[in-house]
Amino acid sequence: MNLWIRLLLILALGWRRSRMLVTECCSTPFIVMPSDIDLLGHVNNGKYFSLMDVARTDHAIRSGYVSIFRRQAWWPVVVAGTIQFYSSLLPFRRFVIETRLIGWDERTFFVHHRVVRNDANRKLVAQAAVRAVIRNSAGTIATADVVAALGNIVPPEPMPDWIAGWARSLDQVRLEHKREVV
Repeated sequence: MNLWIRLLLILALGWRRSRMLVTECCSTPFIVMPSDIDLLGHVNNGKYFSLMDVARTDHAIRSGYVSIFRRQAWWPVVVAGTIQFYSSLLPFRRFVIETRLIGWDERTFFVHHRVVRNDANRKLVAQAAVRAVIRNSAGTIATADVVAALGNIVPPEPMPDWIAGWARSLDQVRLEHKREVV
């Protein structure tokens, strides 16, 4: 229920927040709620990707691509994700999730998330990458078509090596899986 409330707040307030380019960093504020906490007293590791979904929704609204996708009857689908944790988030701590589109290939888009404490020292709590495709009822949309619909956006600087390596390993796993299925 907690995530639904957060999502509704983003949907209601995201339209009022400052506009940005699709390749700019979007900072979405959060507070750790009791329902986010596990038995060890910190944010449950499974909660991070759900919170990142809400942050991507904020990014979609503020950068305007949610409207373009709606007109085209497209929707984004996360197909892979990886996360690294550095420290904990405790109850009622303020934090932000920084969301940024960092690149794409022929089929997929890559989004980088940084979870940062929103206090004086702004300590990095976790960082993640997700790989997503854009779909409609007929299947996956080529990234070139999506980029054209977004106004021929220029890709940001090259993806960090760790994300590019992760993407290559995912491609290898996909090829191996195809061979096993055939």
